Amino acid sequence: TFVTASVHPIMDLPFTESETLASPFPNIFDSIRLGLFNEAEAREVTRKAGIFTLEVENYLLDLSGGHPLALQHACRLAFDRAQELDWPLGADDLNDLPEKLQDVMQDQYRYYWKRLSNEQKRVLSAPVYFSRRSKDDTPTRNLFKDLAALGLLTANPLGDYDYAGRALADFIRAEAAREQAAPVYPVIDLVGQALGQYLVQERLGRGGMADVYRAHQP
Repeated sequence: TFVTASVHPIMDLPFTESETLASPFPNIFDSIRLGLFNEAEAREVTRKAGIFTLEVENYLLDLSGGHPLALQHACRLAFDRAQELDWPLGADDLNDLPEKLQDVMQDQYRYYWKRLSNEQKRVLSAPVYFSRRSKDDTPTRNLFKDLAALGLLTANPLGDYDYAGRALADFIRAEAAREQAAPVYPVIDLVGQALGQYLVQERLGRGGMADVYRAHQP
């Protein structure tokens, strides 16, 4: 049995890089998307340490949301804290855990965020609000399903979506607020203006960091 792990769909792998040796028959593979732990799986992970009370276990699950990497880091941080205190942990002993988990998960969460569309970011900024107001909106419901497949949202039995863990929720709220607070610079049209020896004739295109113009030197 061969297992290939990739962020790209399996059908894209043989054509990603010409020099990469790959099967010309990707349809012989089964694609299995890695997702969140269900509650039973997540609790099994937390219990492997053998030192967490049910209170701490619930705290770790609420914080990580069943995200495998976040849960692993949360358990490690809680275990380290228990070693420092040398007594059974309570949730009150983990007040600094959310901040520490944010630090170690920052790159992973930012990787997700940078690859989302603007529409995905919009619904992700307030998932409960949008999911309750889009019951009959098929395109928006599909957005929620895609975000759930990425492990960013979970659905309850009523079909409402919410964040997969408090750590992720804190990151998304902070990131959305940061982007909304980013300065908006005025759009300046240089067509017809003289820049030194050059007369700007037309704008050829616009990107995220600059505009490209055609100019003529008389």
